[in-house]
Amino acid sequence: KQQQLSEMNMHKTITYFFMLWCIKGIFGSTTLDLNGEWNVVNGNATIQLTGNVPGDIYGDLMKAKIIDDPYYRYNDILYRWVALENWTYSRTFTNKNDGKEIFLRCEGLDTIAKISINSQFVGLSNNMFREYLFPIKKFMKSGNNTISISFESASSYAQRKKNEYPYPVPESEYIAGIDGRNFVRKMQSSFGWDWGPAFIPQGIWKKISIVYVPDVFMSHAIPSVEKNKDKWTISVTGEVYSSSQNDADFCVTFKSKELCSKLKLDKGDNVLHHQTIVNNKEVNLWWPYGYGDQPLYEVSVSIKTHSHKDTITKNIGFRTVELVTEPYENSNGTSFYFKVNDVPIFIRGANWIPSQSFSSLVSEESVSWILNSAISSHMNTVRNWGGGIYQSDFFYETCDKLGLMVWEEFMFGCAMYPRDEAFLENVREEVSYQTKRLMNHPSVIIWSANNENEVALHWYPETRNNRDLYLVDQVALYVDTVRDSINGQDTSRPFVVSSPSNGVLSETPYVLRWGNGDSSLYGDVHYYDYVSDCTDVSTFPNARFVSEYGFQSYPSYWTFEPVTKPEDLSFNSSLMLHRQHHPNGNAEILDQLQIHFHLPNGTSGLDSFRDHIYLSQVVQSMCIKAQSEHYRRSKGLVANTMGALYWQLNQIWQAPSWSSIEYSGRWKMLHYFSRKFFNDLLISSFESDNKIQIYVTSDIRKDVSGNGNINVIEYTDGKAIAKINFEYSVPRLGSKLAHTINIDDLLVNYKRKNIYLEIQLVDKTGIIVAENYHFLCPLKEVDLASNIQYDIKGFKLQSDKTVSFTIQTEYPAFFVWLESEYGGRFSDNGFHTNPSKQRQIVFYGREEIDIDRFVKTLYVRSISDTYMK
Repeated sequence: KQQQLSEMNMHKTITYFFMLWCIKGIFGSTTLDLNGEWNVVNGNATIQLTGNVPGDIYGDLMKAKIIDDPYYRYNDILYRWVALENWTYSRTFTNKNDGKEIFLRCEGLDTIAKISINSQFVGLSNNMFREYLFPIKKFMKSGNNTISISFESASSYAQRKKNEYPYPVPESEYIAGIDGRNFVRKMQSSFGWDWGPAFIPQGIWKKISIVYVPDVFMSHAIPSVEKNKDKWTISVTGEVYSSSQNDADFCVTFKSKELCSKLKLDKGDNVLHHQTIVNNKEVNLWWPYGYGDQPLYEVSVSIKTHSHKDTITKNIGFRTVELVTEPYENSNGTSFYFKVNDVPIFIRGANWIPSQSFSSLVSEESVSWILNSAISSHMNTVRNWGGGIYQSDFFYETCDKLGLMVWEEFMFGCAMYPRDEAFLENVREEVSYQTKRLMNHPSVIIWSANNENEVALHWYPETRNNRDLYLVDQVALYVDTVRDSINGQDTSRPFVVSSPSNGVLSETPYVLRWGNGDSSLYGDVHYYDYVSDCTDVSTFPNARFVSEYGFQSYPSYWTFEPVTKPEDLSFNSSLMLHRQHHPNGNAEILDQLQIHFHLPNGTSGLDSFRDHIYLSQVVQSMCIKAQSEHYRRSKGLVANTMGALYWQLNQIWQAPSWSSIEYSGRWKMLHYFSRKFFNDLLISSFESDNKIQIYVTSDIRKDVSGNGNINVIEYTDGKAIAKINFEYSVPRLGSKLAHTINIDDLLVNYKRKNIYLEIQLVDKTGIIVAENYHFLCPLKEVDLASNIQYDIKGFKLQSDKTVSFTIQTEYPAFFVWLESEYGGRFSDNGFHTNPSKQRQIVFYGREEIDIDRFVKTLYVRSISDTYMK
C-alpha cells in the first residue's frame, strides 16, 4: 500500500495512533447539485428530449413518450437502436461560488463518456463502476456555464476494443444477446444473459455535483474494524484535498467522544490514517440474522482548518469473519465454511442479480421488499453475483440492519478478460473505489473476484487449446490486480479468486490450486442437473459449500399480464419462446414435470397457461427443496456442507428464470418453500437402501430435543392409519439421524401409491416446531380426488393492507396455491391440506386492500385441478 501511495502525485500519508478524545467544529466545502433535468440529444440530433439525472436513456425516452415500456412484448429487440446510438446530456448551471479549487464529482457514468464544460474538454469515463473527480476551476466562468457529457454506444466501443486486441478473448454468449461485453467495464448482463434481456443503457446513472473547495475537501472517509484479542481497532482512512499547505486537525468521533491530532496538509491530495482502540465491553457484537442482534455504531470523521471543516459519517458494526479452509484428518480435501464471531455459520440464502435493466426503475421500496423477503424466508446471506452491479448504498445499509450477510463479487462473469495495462489500471481504480465504499459494512463477509471464470478455462475452444495464455491473464487480473488492490485497503474479510474455485495451495506465497474448479473436495461448487430426477439425492454433490444450484419456472399470470397480449399467454407462444433464453429450458421444465405429474390438458388457452405456470413452480420448489435439505443435513455427514445459496433470488424482467421472487415482487412457490427448508430447525427425509432416513438439522446455538411424530396418511380420505413416535436430540448447530423406517414394514398392507408420511417435530411443550412430508411415489401414480372444493371463509381486514381467512378441503389436496390480484405475499402457500386441518392464512399486501375485490379475485388450485377438467 505504501508503494502505491508513494506513486500518487502530491499525496502524503500520515498515520496517527490516538488514545485521547477531544474537540468539535462547524464549517465545510459546498456543493452545487447537478441532478434533475438535463437536455438529451442523439448523435445526429434527430431526437431531442428532456432527461432526468440520475437515470438512464431508456427511462428518459419512456418519460418523453418516444418509446413504450421496453419490457413490453418484443421491445427488447425493437428498441435495440437505443443502445447503438450515441447520446449527449447537457445543461446549464450558475457558478455562484469562487472556491480556491472546484471539482466535478461524477458518482456514476454509464459508461463511455466525454465530459466538457463550456465546450472545453474536461475528461473521459470508461467505467460504470468508478467515481470520477475532475478539477474544473480553469474551465469555469462567472454566471452561466454549460456542461456536456457525450456517451458513446458501449456496444460499439466494446466491438472496437475487441477487434483491436491481439488475440481472441472468449465470452459466453446468450440468446438475443450482444457480444463484446468483456471489453467494457459495465454491467455484464446488460448485454443479455440466459435469464435477461440485452438493453445496454447509457446515462448519468448516479449523482453528479460540483464541489467548491475554499480550503479543504474530504472526498472519502473509510472506516474498518478488526479485532485483536479483547480489543477492537477502528481504522479510518481519510482522503483529503487541500487547496494550499495547511495546518489542520484530523478528528474521529465515536460514541460521542472526539479524538483529534494536529498535522500539516500538503497542497493537493493527502491520505490520512487513524486508529482507535475500543474495549470489548464498550460495544456489542453484530450478528447475522438468526444468531443475535445487529447493533450499528456511528463514526464521524472530520478534517478541520482554522476556517473550514469537512465531515463524513459512516456506520460500522463489530464482528469478526473467517473463512476456514483446513485439511481433514480422515478424508481428502479441505473445509470451506465461515465463522462469524468465532461461531460456525451455515450459510442459507440465494443469489442476487440486478433487479432491473434500468437504474431509473430501481426503487428503494422494491429493494427493501426483496431483502426483507429473504429474511422472511430465514435466509442469512445473499450473493451479489459477479455479472451485475455493485449495489446501492441503500442495499448494503439495509443488509447491515437486517443481519443479511453479503457474498460480494467483483463484476466479472462467465468470460475471459483482457489484460492490457490500460484495462488493468481501470480495474485497479474500480476495485479500489468499491472496496473503500463497501468495507465499512459488517454485512459484507467476503470478496470474490469473479463468477465462474476459473471453471470457464475449460469452456471455450480457445482456452482449451491454449490454457496457459488465459491462465496468465487470470492471474494478472484477479490476483495481481483485484486481490492486491483489496489487500492494500482491507484485510478484515476473506478473499476468493473465483466462485466456484478449487481454492489455494498456499496463502503465503499466494498459490492457486487450479485443476477442477468444480471439485467437491475444495472450495465452493456450482451444480446444475436438468436431466436427472431433481429429487434424487444420489445425484447431488457432497460438496463443502454450494453457492449456486437451481431450476427454472415461469412467473405468474399477474406478472406477465402488463407486458403481453392475450395471444402471448400460452406455454409455447412465440413470445414465451422468445423470453426463454435458456437453451432447451421449456423442454427441461416439461421433462421434469412428466417425472412427477401428469401434464395439463392442452397447450393453449389461459387456463392451460396458468396450469403450466403453476406446475413449473411446483417442480422448481420440489427440486430446490430436495437439494437444500440435502446440503443442510450434510453438515452432519462426511461432506460437512456448510453453505447453500440457490440460484436465484430475484428477477430482472417478466420471463422464465430460476428466481424465487418474480419481477413484480410476488413470491413464487419456491420462496414459500424456502421458509421451511431454511428454518432454524429442519426435519427432512430421504430414501436409501430401502429405508427412509429422517434427519433433524439445527442452526440453533444450543442443544435441542423433543419428540417426533410420523403420521401415515391415506390419500383417499386424509386419515392417519398409523403413527410412529421417536425422540430426537441434536447438538447446537448440528445435524443428526433421528429415525429410520424400513419401507417393507411400512408397506405390509399398502402400496406406495396409497399412503404418504407427515413428519413433525414437537418441542417439550407440545408445540409443532418443524414439519415435512415424504411421498413414497410420484403424485402422477396416485389416484387423487377430483373436483376438490375449497372451503375459504372468515375474511377479515387486519389492517388496510392485511387480510386473514381460513381454508380447508374435504379431501387431501397437494401444493395448494393461492393467488391474488393484489401484490404481496401470503403467510403460507403451496401447502398440503387434509380434512382434519383448517389453515389460518394471512395476506400481506403492498397496497391498500378492498376486501370485496380481494375475495372476488382470490384464485386457488392444487395438483389435481391441473388435469381433472
